[in-house]
Amino acid sequence: MIKFVTFAPTKMLRMLNAVIVDDEVAAIKSIELIATKYCPEVRILGNAQSAADGVSLILRTNPDLVFLDIEMPLGSGFDLLEAIPDRTFEVIFTTAYNHYAVKAFKYSAVDYLLKPISIDEFIEGVDKVSKIKSNTIDTRTKYLSLFENLNSILPNKLIITHATGFHHVDLDKILYFVKEENTTIVHELNGGNTISVRPLKEYEDILFDRNFFKLTPTILINLIHVAHVNKSTRSVTFTGGTSIPVTSEKLQQLVASVDRLWNVK
Repeated sequence: MIKFVTFAPTKMLRMLNAVIVDDEVAAIKSIELIATKYCPEVRILGNAQSAADGVSLILRTNPDLVFLDIEMPLGSGFDLLEAIPDRTFEVIFTTAYNHYAVKAFKYSAVDYLLKPISIDEFIEGVDKVSKIKSNTIDTRTKYLSLFENLNSILPNKLIITHATGFHHVDLDKILYFVKEENTTIVHELNGGNTISVRPLKEYEDILFDRNFFKLTPTILINLIHVAHVNKSTRSVTFTGGTSIPVTSEKLQQLVASVDRLWNVK
């Protein structure tokens, strides 16, 4: 069933036209109430309670933003996205905690809200969409990476968010991350680097179980590219020859972590 909402247009704000696709009436009402009270720039055009009806609603209304539930009867939120390959809208997923999906969201820099929905996180998600729409940033790369990550046992595509958009990189192509003021420099195996607007702490949280090691408070390294640890000079050398000094406090931890990695076979 599809429901449309009538509204009085406003001239005061740059509006975001949105629709809600969720099989739970309570979740729909919650999003509508939060949007009305805290995000007046969000104009809810209507809602649908299944993936199929959601596709019809989106094609009819051409929204800027879709609040999309993951798990619904007769089709998931991912099925809906695959049914609309030429997407011009942004997505904020809404879900009860799903560890597998949430991990894929984090790797792919895709916004999501856990139910029950936090007002602060809702506002933050809408703000991100507003900035993307205001700057006409192409976000298709995010969703391509999301589908790849969802189809993998472990996500392997990491979205690097920079000032003008996004690009994805395979985890095994990353050498290390360096915190620099409010940004993170991502150093890649091919010698290139990207200035990411995501803080180092976010990458650390995402990659904590993926063979990355916090070498210093400002450096996170990929252990699979550690070619040599020199105890006498207290330095680590990566594939390709780049070297970084290591503090005496971290040296033994690094050696133990590298030994564990290469002995898990």
